[in-house]
Amino acid sequence: MKDSVLIVEDDELTLEAIRKILLYKTPFDLSFANTYSEAIGLMNKKDYSLLLTDLYLGDSSAFNLLDYLNQMVQKPKVIVFSNNSEIELAVELFRKGAHDYLTKPVETQKLISAVERGLNNYSLEQLKENLYQEKLQTQNQEWENYRSKILKDSHFRNKFQILDSIRTSFSQGAGLGALLSVLQRIQKKAKKGDGYYQIPESLMEILFENSKATHRILKFFEELEELNSSEDYEEIPLPELHLILRNIIDDLNFNYATIKNQKIIMSEKINCNEKYFIKMKRTYFEKIITEILLNACKFSLPNSKIFIIWDNSKTHLELAFLNSPETAQNGVIGIPSEYSELIFEPFFRMSKFVHENYPTLDFGLGLSYVERAILKYGGKVSARNIKSHIPSTGKILTLFELNFEVSSW
Repeated sequence: MKDSVLIVEDDELTLEAIRKILLYKTPFDLSFANTYSEAIGLMNKKDYSLLLTDLYLGDSSAFNLLDYLNQMVQKPKVIVFSNNSEIELAVELFRKGAHDYLTKPVETQKLISAVERGLNNYSLEQLKENLYQEKLQTQNQEWENYRSKILKDSHFRNKFQILDSIRTSFSQGAGLGALLSVLQRIQKKAKKGDGYYQIPESLMEILFENSKATHRILKFFEELEELNSSEDYEEIPLPELHLILRNIIDDLNFNYATIKNQKIIMSEKINCNEKYFIKMKRTYFEKIITEILLNACKFSLPNSKIFIIWDNSKTHLELAFLNSPETAQNGVIGIPSEYSELIFEPFFRMSKFVHENYPTLDFGLGLSYVERAILKYGGKVSARNIKSHIPSTGKILTLFELNFEVSSW
């Protein structure tokens, strides 16, 4: 679904220039108005994600337009542009609720960046409201009984799914499965000499590569053992956690999200200070976040966005990760309710495909580590599908929720 954008401009040349800039790369659903009255009429008929308006209109101004929008429950982000570059004017517009302010003539890159920021923040706010409404609808349901019923009803089916996942894990991809295949190949291709075997160079290179992958798997089990036995923790302030999260996002956006033309976006407005912290080792936190985001990149639709919503109080930090899932080869989309518990079981895999472009384990072990690390420090983790009501995502979103206990000095 396309993002709906309304442009309010009484100068036809400026309107056409903005239209061309916006449609150059992204197929927005554009609407146009020349006056304040026309804009109000369009907004009464349709919801918009973003509104771009000139400061001065024929029958009104952007100030009146912002006053009108502030009465709406679901309002678009607003970008105002004008020939006037006075700081006081921009400050007053921001006080009224404008998201951005640009001076004419509008530069192409500045406009594109402002539109992208506006749409991203609109999506994040709508997703946060989406999550809040979902919690209201489900807070009185007996989730534990429901999950028990689901697991009971599908006990034997899920038992064989896990066994099938183990079989798949040890017969596919880099690591143990490929290592066995290479060794079998070497047995067939190796030529015996006088006290040695002659083996094709290409097979030896594959052998070395998969030996490294097998080492990573064994190292993972060492890390898991360390996690289970270690009682150490660090007191990490919330602002530092946010910075760690931001650095991981920047790294993954540069190195891995580009594989499928995706983008990871996080809410920028946070309300936290150095007084509040969580108890956990930094390396564990980094590994948890990286594993979840790499899985989101692997299993999200191409050209989609992965959203992170940060919400903290004096006692808890909640992180919500939302992505638009691809349909698996068995027809499953995301994480249906019957998989919400199993997804954290060792060797359980939603997909039989191996994703060797991403540095995460394809053995159904990464999310097991995530769950154990969070539970060890008193946190909670859950995964499920939710319905989406915003235009920039699919109808179904996969939601990973992390909840950490917050302490203060």
